[in-house]
Amino acid sequence: MLPIHALTAFLHRVLLFSADPAPLSFRALPPQYAFQEDFVKKRVRDIIEHHLAPHDYNEDTLPHWIDQITTDTLEELHSHKKPYKYIVTCNIMQRTGAALHSAKSAWWDGVSDGSCTVLWPKRNAATTEAGVGSKTIICMVTVFAVAFYVN
Repeated sequence: MLPIHALTAFLHRVLLFSADPAPLSFRALPPQYAFQEDFVKKRVRDIIEHHLAPHDYNEDTLPHWIDQITTDTLEELHSHKKPYKYIVTCNIMQRTGAALHSAKSAWWDGVSDGSCTVLWPKRNAATTEAGVGSKTIICMVTVFAVAFYVN
């Protein structure tokens, strides 16, 4: 097994001195594969409500809730067979009146890649549009979708 510095040097040489130095060329995704932020937000909100709406904050069940929400979100997104790699994060905290600050940043193709964040329940509300929510839980799920449609 090569040490990491040897592997890095090898890859550096392969990338710089390859017989075919042309990089991969990416095509724009066909319109039917575009990232649909509104659809993804609705599905994520439904998944969160399914797992959290009937419960009060409980630190012992947090790992289970986070695992279920991220797994169900990935399975839902994957089931639509779109050419994306997905990254899903989930943050759950006890609603105590404390602020929740978050930021995200990505360097990617703004045309074909996408992301969205769902805050549940909606900001400054103890219930969601459907009338369900939690007075003790705040959940934030972020989905990153990176297109891999290669020419």
